[in-house]
Amino acid sequence: MVRCALMLALFVSCAGNTDDSEPAEGPRCEQLRDHLVDIRLADVHVATGVDREAHRAAMKTSLGSEFVASCTGKLTESEVSCALRATDAAGAAACSSASATR
Repeated sequence: MVRCALMLALFVSCAGNTDDSEPAEGPRCEQLRDHLVDIRLADVHVATGVDREAHRAAMKTSLGSEFVASCTGKLTESEVSCALRATDAAGAAACSSASATR
């Protein structure tokens, strides 16, 4: 769980609001948080009998409002849209690393 939180925090910290796109808004950042949690859960092979919904809730809680606040402060709408289209963690991370190199 800590590894997931670190991965998601890294996604936001690597991004920079350096292009001409509009800054991301709170509801879109909440949607991104939920999408990244879903991606992480899809990557993890959870043992039989484990409550995936409990894991989902715990991950969302651990990221909480800090993720959303960081997202709205650092990500652009285009970065959020890109990450929402991603189907895996690497794809989502690529959305922020492209802007970090500008």
